[in-house]
Amino acid sequence: MSFMEPQLVNGRWIEVSGPTGTEWIEADLVGHVEDYHGPTVDIPEPLEPYCDNRQATDIKVINGWGARLSAPGYLDKTDWTVFETEEEAQEYLDELTDDQ
Repeated sequence: MSFMEPQLVNGRWIEVSGPTGTEWIEADLVGHVEDYHGPTVDIPEPLEPYCDNRQATDIKVINGWGARLSAPGYLDKTDWTVFETEEEAQEYLDELTDDQ
C-alpha cells in the first residue's frame, strides 16, 4: 500500500453501528439524520449509498477526526475511522503506514 497517502479530516460524522461493524460517514454527504438507539432497524435511505450495514442498532452524529488512506488519482481508499482527538487519529495513521 505504499501508493496510499494518509488523510485526516476534522468534522461532523454519522456513526452507524450494525451487523457488519461500525461505519463513519461524513455528515455533509447525507444531510440531517436522526440519532437512533434501540432494536435493529433498516438504515435511513440517505445512508444507503455509503453503508455496508443495511440495518443498525445505533446511529449518532459525532464530532471527531476521521483518518484513512487514499490513493490520489485512483478510487482506492480505506474506510474512515473516527477518533475524538487529532493525536489519536494520527497514531492510527502512523500504525497503518508503518505496516507498509
